[in-house]
Amino acid sequence: MSMVHTLGVVAVFWGCLFAVDRALRRYRPWKSGYSQWLEDKGLSLSFAHVRCYTTKFNRTFHQLGNWNKPMSRFWFGLGALIGVMLMGSSVVVLGFTLFQTFFASEPSEQVLTPVMPGVNLPWSDIVYYLVTLIVCAVFHEVGHALAASTEQVKVNGFGIFMLFLYPGAFVDLHSDHLNVISPKRQLRIYCAGVWHNFVLVLFALLLLLALPVLLAPFYTSGIGVVAVSVPQDSVLRGKLAPGGVITSVNACPVSSSNEWYSCVEEIATKSQPGYCVFTDVIEKRKSVGLNETKLGSDGSRECCSEGSQSDICFQVVYGKGRHSAFKCLTARTVATRESCQNSRDCRGVMDYACVFPAVAPQTRLVRISHTGGQDVLFLGDPRALHYAISVNSYLPSGPSVPLWLPDLLQTSCRYIISLSSALALLNMVPAYFLDGQWALTVLVEWCLEDLLSPKYRRRLCSCILITGSVLLGLNICLAIWTLVNW
Repeated sequence: MSMVHTLGVVAVFWGCLFAVDRALRRYRPWKSGYSQWLEDKGLSLSFAHVRCYTTKFNRTFHQLGNWNKPMSRFWFGLGALIGVMLMGSSVVVLGFTLFQTFFASEPSEQVLTPVMPGVNLPWSDIVYYLVTLIVCAVFHEVGHALAASTEQVKVNGFGIFMLFLYPGAFVDLHSDHLNVISPKRQLRIYCAGVWHNFVLVLFALLLLLALPVLLAPFYTSGIGVVAVSVPQDSVLRGKLAPGGVITSVNACPVSSSNEWYSCVEEIATKSQPGYCVFTDVIEKRKSVGLNETKLGSDGSRECCSEGSQSDICFQVVYGKGRHSAFKCLTARTVATRESCQNSRDCRGVMDYACVFPAVAPQTRLVRISHTGGQDVLFLGDPRALHYAISVNSYLPSGPSVPLWLPDLLQTSCRYIISLSSALALLNMVPAYFLDGQWALTVLVEWCLEDLLSPKYRRRLCSCILITGSVLLGLNICLAIWTLVNW
């Protein structure tokens, strides 16, 4: 699905929700009851935006923040140190990304990558994305709330929201209480959110590394990759069943999910190999000259009769000075032979020729060996296999052990590491409307109070914030441009 289609679907959803809300607000028999229900639930709704606000957690925040005050202040003091380090790191990373993009011979990978479901985020992962983003945002705001309670700043309320495609959270602090405490105490509060995101990343990373040990009593690994799910629209549907163990891809052995991705990438980047086939087998098929083949729009050649399901067109490269020709051969028979680049690679008592699939430049003939039956043949872009099947490295030790659990844990950890680290880094950019703005202001106030007058401290903050905002804005524009041209 293209970005335009995705935006259209989401816009229609919000339009329908907004229309229902307007109708209920104007329909007299339900108007007062509906408005009262929204107020009781703390809900507010506008086009492409819905928010839920509550005060039910205020007492919990206060109790946790004051449970062990010396330990809490040490915890959030450590968070302030990490936050200041992240502030400097964010500027370096964003600046280096721009430099690499505009001045380096080989552009680097971007730090900011907007996520668009159906474009660069598979729809099958949309639940992972939304749940992870909500968890990271809530964890971030809970950090602010607990730090505020530790510093005797009143928490007015807490809420979550959904803005178009992106969920988030927020905490409402008493501004008068916040402004009267010292800059050092304010810094602990402003950095607490990114500190909690940083801790969440460390937890997910440790869990991901410990999974092989934690799952060892219930799963077997090292014998191949296990097919977890095959989507309904997958070309492998009906050929590979969930629970089947894949042992190799072409001649590349597979014993883990990392090896699976590595083998698929290797097949995609290297040229299509040929196959050693007996000349006696080849000569039984009719030769087709180059002028007799049909040239496809993708660069492939067609020399088989229409409706042939098992045969594809191969280019035969003979040795001993004979001219090449095109033959319609059975793909499954050919794909089981040894690979070659020319006929000299084919050695044996009998005469061989090296045959190459006459396919498009990005297309490969891939043979997937598994334990559930005969090998599966795939003809297409090898990278499409990543979307055609979901795999992991863990085979359940018994029928009662869930097949999907390792994949769920691994994918969740990877999303948490990616999204929570992005929130931690970007929130501390010294730019307007981010945590970095307030952290920078109180940091300058705290460190330069005796060196600069209030006037020059404000000017210094303004210069840094303008620079940080421009730097962030350029990276966002670059990221959006990349997404549009995805």
